Amino acid sequence: MLDAIRLVFTGRTVHDKAARLPLGEILPVTIRAVALMVLLAFALLTLACDAPADAFATADAAPATTPAQPSTPIQTPDPTAAPKVSPAPTPDPIPTAPVALTPTAMPDATAMRTGGPTSSLDREVLVALYHATDGPNWNNSANWLSDAPLGDWSGVTTDRTGRVTRLALDDNQLIGELPAALGRLDRLVALWLSGNQLSGAIPPELGDLFRLRRLEVRFNRLSGAIPAALGQLVNLELLDFRGNQLRGPIPPELGRLSRLAGLVLRDNQLSGTIPPALGQLANLELLDLRGNLLDGLIPPELGRLSNLQELALFGNRLSGPIPPELGQLTELYGLDLGSNRLSGPIPPELGQLANLIRLNLRDNGFSGTLPPELGRLSSLVGLDLSDNQLSGAIPSELGRLADLDELWLSDNQLRGAIPSELGRLTNLTLLRLAGGNRFTECIPATLAELPRSDLEELSLPFCVVADPASAGGLRVAIATDRAALVALYRATDGPNWVHSTNWLSGAPLGEWTGVITDVSGRVTALALAENQLSGPVPRELGRLSSLRVLVLAGNRLHGPIPSDFGNLGRLVHLRLDRNHLSGSIPPELGRLSNLRSLELAYNQFTDCIPERLRDVPDSDLDKLGLPLCGER
Repeated sequence: MLDAIRLVFTGRTVHDKAARLPLGEILPVTIRAVALMVLLAFALLTLACDAPADAFATADAAPATTPAQPSTPIQTPDPTAAPKVSPAPTPDPIPTAPVALTPTAMPDATAMRTGGPTSSLDREVLVALYHATDGPNWNNSANWLSDAPLGDWSGVTTDRTGRVTRLALDDNQLIGELPAALGRLDRLVALWLSGNQLSGAIPPELGDLFRLRRLEVRFNRLSGAIPAALGQLVNLELLDFRGNQLRGPIPPELGRLSRLAGLVLRDNQLSGTIPPALGQLANLELLDLRGNLLDGLIPPELGRLSNLQELALFGNRLSGPIPPELGQLTELYGLDLGSNRLSGPIPPELGQLANLIRLNLRDNGFSGTLPPELGRLSSLVGLDLSDNQLSGAIPSELGRLADLDELWLSDNQLRGAIPSELGRLTNLTLLRLAGGNRFTECIPATLAELPRSDLEELSLPFCVVADPASAGGLRVAIATDRAALVALYRATDGPNWVHSTNWLSGAPLGEWTGVITDVSGRVTALALAENQLSGPVPRELGRLSSLRVLVLAGNRLHGPIPSDFGNLGRLVHLRLDRNHLSGSIPPELGRLSNLRSLELAYNQFTDCIPERLRDVPDSDLDKLGLPLCGER
């Protein structure tokens, strides 16, 4: 370098032997060279101070006053080498572009959206769920496993920091077991996984989701026990595991869920007793445990659930009486205790449930009389007490249930008259009274208008209407006709008739096969010859008061001719030939003053022919081989 300086200032070098200078000239030149070196060193120092930090290979570079050695090459940064100062961590394994490092570097927009290390853990949990439940075959998996923010993944909701708060994957074809890692989503407030094919046990780790408010995993294939750890979800408002294959007892720890409004565990295989601790759920509005294997008593502690609106325990193995304390549930609108093994009387305290809309106690072993207090349930729409052992009369107080739409009292041991007050139930559309009950007298006429009933099975007439020609009287008469036809169908194996179009349907009677009606809808003719009717002739046919033609020939009818046929005052033609009828020909047939045609041959009648029948103009009585009753 000194040679170069000399060359600049003198035009010679110290190695130029042909042009050596005298000593007197060398000294001034040397002084100038030293001064120049000092100036050059100062310039290099200034450049070093102004240079950016990343222009140097290391932080401990040689001082600027030290001349660089020509034999040592200058070190330059390797563009492929990792910087010595690590950037802020980003969610792994999402690749991110390199970030330029400066002393005051701020995170870019992507880093702010992903939320740092905690959202990275959320991503790991979602990835675990995806792989555990056959994610590639989900119905909708948009953006899953991509670089997109978690909030853009299908079914995922995040807060402003990128943390997962809601996970909604209902009906999405998830198949497999729930990973325990779900318990690490500590910002989760709602988990919806219903309508999939999830199997295996419920991870106890879900009990760590202390912010969770809604947990719905309905209609899957989950099995095993309900983890007691779920009792730690102090903010939970709805727990719904209906339609799975869960077994074992209901954990009493669920009684700690003080904010719970809905507990739905129906349609599983849960066993054991109902924990009395559930009576501590002061905010509970819905308790649905239907369709399990629960046994034991109904805890009276459930009467403390002052906010309960629906209690559904249908289809278990519960036994014992109904606790009277249930009468304290004044907010209750639905009480379903059907299909259990409950017994004892129906507590009159149930009459205090003023808001009750539906009461189902069917298919148990309740005994005693119907409490008249049930007539206080002014909001009641449906009352089902069928298939029990209730006795006594129907309380007339039930006629106060003005909103009642359905009343089921069938298959009990009720007796006495049907109270006329039931005829005041103008909103009633369904009435079931048959099957084991033994009612007497007549059926209130206004009940003849019901679209759905089993009144024809009671074998009782409708009560006489003051004005038979009135609209009400006509409806009663048509209902009576229908009941008689239904009785014939059921007594003679109707389902196996050759032709039975519209029978037992809601179609007008004139559209039933073999039935002819007049303009008012009354039955005037019934022709079912050779139609494979098999069985006895029902006495109810004697109530077809407008009947003019009855043809039942060529069937398999057996037994006697009902004496009630003597009430068919308008009958003109009667054909019962070619059956298997037996017994005496009832003398009541002699009262049929309008009868013009009578055929009874080819049966097995005995005794004699009523004398008054010999006046029928057209008959086959001579083929019977029987004498007239007055000639014996």
